[in-house]
Amino acid sequence: MQRPIPAMAVALALGIAAAQAVRPHPVVPAAVFLAGLVAAGASRRQSQRLAWLLLAVAGAGALRYGWLRYRGPGPLAEWLDRPAELVGTLREVRREEDRWEAVLAVEAIRFTGEGPAQPPAGWQPVAGRVWLRYRLPRGRAPGPWPREGDRVQVGGRLEMPERANWPGQFDRREHLARQGIFLKVELRSPPVPLGRGRLPWPLALARSARERFLAQLGEALPPRQAALLAGLLLGWREGIPPEWEEAFRRTGVFHVLAASGANVAFVVMPFRRLAGWAGLGPRWAAALSIGVAWFYCLLAGGEPPVARAAVMATLLYLGEALGRPAQGLNSLAVAGLLLLAWRPGLLFDLGFQLSFAATLGILTLAGPLKG
Repeated sequence: MQRPIPAMAVALALGIAAAQAVRPHPVVPAAVFLAGLVAAGASRRQSQRLAWLLLAVAGAGALRYGWLRYRGPGPLAEWLDRPAELVGTLREVRREEDRWEAVLAVEAIRFTGEGPAQPPAGWQPVAGRVWLRYRLPRGRAPGPWPREGDRVQVGGRLEMPERANWPGQFDRREHLARQGIFLKVELRSPPVPLGRGRLPWPLALARSARERFLAQLGEALPPRQAALLAGLLLGWREGIPPEWEEAFRRTGVFHVLAASGANVAFVVMPFRRLAGWAGLGPRWAAALSIGVAWFYCLLAGGEPPVARAAVMATLLYLGEALGRPAQGLNSLAVAGLLLLAWRPGLLFDLGFQLSFAATLGILTLAGPLKG
């Protein structure tokens, strides 16, 4: 096989899907992975070596996802069904008209109940992720809630997320488990802000830039128009009136309020043209374009379609700088490998599936349709 990377991406996806369907103990996919590597190293024929290598990749995918599910809530399991207070940094914040939701990267926890069998008193350092939800009282508009990257303190009872009660109903427990989140807290009061949280410097830089950009939009436009433009440019739907969102849904264009791969192209291409006008060499132009693509990816929240486009843009411009034009199908496969290795649960994310399916359709059908 001249281009094994797409086959490796498919094998990784199949391994993750198999782990989701069978739920094996992590020892099983680990054995498959090691056996595939040993057999690939011992094979003399290229076709056999590739077949064993693909088996090893599938085993690696099953191991990566299977370990995520097998590990479960980890140390936080000790506090299941117990009232507690938690301190941590907010990630993936979402605010709707009637509720506020977020993922909390927990740093410390303390038990707030009473009873003979209880965890140690005082704050205990612990690592894990918990899903938070606060339901707003009816008729109350959302206030200035903490945002992604803020450090907060919350209180409530740690519980298992709700399961689906009938076929076709949304299964929140399964949805969160695919992201490595196994516990939830229904907040009775808003989170208490404690300042800025611990974020890697690229995320902190992107957050600061996003806040300045949104503030400038708020100064230049009325609140509703500013919120709409933020949704069109960054997929940031905070503040868009519910009736406007419903209008977008009814007309079938709600997707324009979500950041996509096309947004990356719209942002990167002007910088690429400016680099040409400025007389920058191919390597400097590639470095500028790649930096802009990844900065926009962080600015838009790192959604799967945007991350996929950023990876493909990186390979495209690196290839141009090195005089080796990138192949579209290989670039798409590399993006799939990297994203699934980072977060294997993305395989079951609808945005991930649609982004890759649409890009694959463009790559495979554009030529025949053009001819």
